[in-house]
Amino acid sequence: MNRNLERQNKYYSRGQVIIRSLLTGIFTALGATIGFTLVLFYLASFVNSLSAVPIINDLLDQTGISKIIDYQIQQIDGGNNQNPSNTPDSYPNR
Repeated sequence: MNRNLERQNKYYSRGQVIIRSLLTGIFTALGATIGFTLVLFYLASFVNSLSAVPIINDLLDQTGISKIIDYQIQQIDGGNNQNPSNTPDSYPNR
């Protein structure tokens, strides 16, 4: 009985609880970030594949979302030389 209490006290000591909680928080945040990134990637791929459907393609052209996505991809890739027709201010229906 005393051996179990000693083991339990060691497991639940203040330092152990703090370290365990810190590591749990770090790995939870890391997993959520990776999961969110994967969901956004697959969502963007799905929206990109919808451009093959004529009705959806017209809708995407009217909203200008494909231009916004292309602009953001250029910014991520380091394309700092901006063409005025590709900037977000020149998008239609704003």
